Amino acid sequence: MADFDGLFAALDAELITLKEKFLSPFLPAQPEHGPSDFEYEVKSFSLLSHAAFEEYVEAVSETMMKKIEADLLEQKSTLSTACFLSAYGIKLDLPADDADTDKSCFDHIRGAVEKAKLLHSTTLKDNHGFSAKYMRKLLIPVGINMPRGPEMESLRKLADARGSFAHTMAKLAKYGGYKRANRVLTPEEVAEAADDCRSLCDGMRTRAKTVW
Repeated sequence: MADFDGLFAALDAELITLKEKFLSPFLPAQPEHGPSDFEYEVKSFSLLSHAAFEEYVEAVSETMMKKIEADLLEQKSTLSTACFLSAYGIKLDLPADDADTDKSCFDHIRGAVEKAKLLHSTTLKDNHGFSAKYMRKLLIPVGINMPRGPEMESLRKLADARGSFAHTMAKLAKYGGYKRANRVLTPEEVAEAADDCRSLCDGMRTRAKTVW
């Protein structure tokens, strides 16, 4: 059985470790702590927590892909199966001539799932982020609804920060759009953003376990 609880537990443990290592000295906030004090800790936490979230979503997506194949072999199909085949536009390859050999409907679908697996595996390999545009490509094809709610703003904040910190020196933990990194990300803000993103991932776990 797919171990979505185990995947989430591993994510949770990593987030706890990262928070303790990088942010705990600055939580709660102290008046004497400024950006020059927590600059590298905030940047490190942002990059590494982003990587943990990214890996989690990829793992959930890959696990769902394997479950789709396993379900088919047990003669079951779900919303995930329909999404998987539709997302990659897989068509049945039907013989054109009277003398051609026919395959069973099951073999046709099994071949279609195999083609979709190859395409989705490439999507997983080429994934480079934890944001809505990346998550959409990983979740919808395997039948998991995209998360919604105010936590999505925290997702955008963490993704923006990761973009700034991964591609610039981002002095004083400033982040923002290209050549507009003028907002300081504080330890409290990044900790709250990570907590919200954790909640989003918890919701993914629930949806993955209840796809019909």
